[in-house]
Amino acid sequence: MEKANNLILPSQFDYHRQTLLCVPHYLPDINQPGFAQQLVVMLKPVIDHNQGHCFFLCTSLHMMRELTAMFRDCLNLPVLMQGETSKARLLSQFTAESNALLIATSSFWEGVDVKGDVLSCVIIDRLPFTLPDEPLLRARMQDCQLQAPRRQCIL
Repeated sequence: MEKANNLILPSQFDYHRQTLLCVPHYLPDINQPGFAQQLVVMLKPVIDHNQGHCFFLCTSLHMMRELTAMFRDCLNLPVLMQGETSKARLLSQFTAESNALLIATSSFWEGVDVKGDVLSCVIIDRLPFTLPDEPLLRARMQDCQLQAPRRQCIL
């Protein structure tokens, strides 16, 4: 076995000074009528104060479309939506506008790199957990139940 050298570098980000996590406890269930409207009322001041520079990541296409329509009606800044053009063009447009709100879903949850101060606020409508009745997760759970006496399961 070869010996390996390890190098642990400190992060270039000062998370304690550069991040803020807000979790509202008074919103209705996401499936209740009026949920999107309540999000818009609550978050419009945040987006305005931040002068755009924002991704709003949704867990459903329906919510993405609903929020886009509502934000376009009430914001005085560019509101971009995933699906109206290619992902690469959308990111380029978001960067060029420098004060935009980009509303997106699945493919923007990971692997998107926006350099500099163009993106300084990320909002998510809810944490994206797989539903227990999703076929792949259900199959993994069944496999875990069958294998449980022999091994630990990681879903």
